[in-house]
Amino acid sequence: VYNELGKKYGNKINFASMVASNRNIDKFFDEYNVEAYPTLIFLDNNGKEINRHVGALSKNELEKMIKESFGATVKP
Repeated sequence: VYNELGKKYGNKINFASMVASNRNIDKFFDEYNVEAYPTLIFLDNNGKEINRHVGALSKNELEKMIKESFGATVKP
C-alpha cells in the first residue's frame, strides 16, 4: 500500500517505516510516544506531528487520512 501511494503522490509525501525490533528505535518511540504497533504518524515539513493513527488502515482509509492531514497541499 505504501509503495503504491508513494508512487501516486510522488515527492509530495515520504513514507518511512521503523522496525520495532531495531535496538536504536527506542529514542524515536519515546520522542513520538509510540505505544502500539502499527502507529502511523503524520508530520509536517518541520517534523511537527499533525495527525496520528494507531492500528492498521486499508488503502482507502490511509488515503482519506492523508487528505485530512494535509488537505489541498497534497494532491496526486
